[in-house]
Amino acid sequence: MPDKILEVKWLVVDKRLIKIVDGDSYNIAEDVDIEGIDVGSLITIELKDSVIVKLKKEDVKGKEKKEEVKKLEKDLADNIDKDEKPEPTEPEDCPEEETEAQVEERVKKFVKGEDAPYQEQPVEEAKIQPLTWTISAIAFEKGVVKFAEQETEKYWYPIAPEAKDAFKGLKKGDSIQIVIGKVDAESQSGDKYQKDGVVQAKAVAIKEEPKSEEGTRKAYTNTTNDSIERQVALKEAGAIIRSLIDHGGENVNSEDKINKLLSSFTKGSLEALRNA
Repeated sequence: MPDKILEVKWLVVDKRLIKIVDGDSYNIAEDVDIEGIDVGSLITIELKDSVIVKLKKEDVKGKEKKEEVKKLEKDLADNIDKDEKPEPTEPEDCPEEETEAQVEERVKKFVKGEDAPYQEQPVEEAKIQPLTWTISAIAFEKGVVKFAEQETEKYWYPIAPEAKDAFKGLKKGDSIQIVIGKVDAESQSGDKYQKDGVVQAKAVAIKEEPKSEEGTRKAYTNTTNDSIERQVALKEAGAIIRSLIDHGGENVNSEDKINKLLSSFTKGSLEALRNA
């Protein structure tokens, strides 16, 4: 399927930011050549995580140059803050004998502010909502995390440096309140771009259910009674073993036999006490 041909609405070279007519604005990867790309250029692009990683200028017959210039100048003028910037001057009508190169040069001057001041179109900030998600995997040293609620199981969210402290000591199954936004990342080839990550984080307090006084008392009583019963059973078993030793029986003439008898008598005495 052929790539869709797009038209450039504006381009901020220093910030490597481009806007498509009737479309979105995108960051351009550092290794992508933008030489020759201007307002009105027709291009095809390839995106990766909302960043342009490939860009090609297309040679397609355009519209009438007079209409292009007027439309571009009007769009750019609409982006100027009229309270702080003077009104852009109206360019002269294109003479009939004006060449294509001359038209493109006049547009370039207008965009660069030589004919009128230019203000970058503000990028509308996305509204972000805090989420409370459960950690399914975390590599704290690498600064990445996965969540049980995320749509893509294989995706690791990078953690912004200012949000990393909130993840200290957390493990799989813990919950945390987060805000998802754009975080700086670097590809295996060293290209820097932005991807979805954790830009804010806040630990979620775990509310422990208080133990009732009655439950605590029962647990203590059961433990204490069990300990007393074991001590009594051991004491009774010891008395039986001493009696056998005093009589010189063959079943107590070695340490191994004595230990086996002691264990057997202790179990028997403990069962007798509990069944009494």
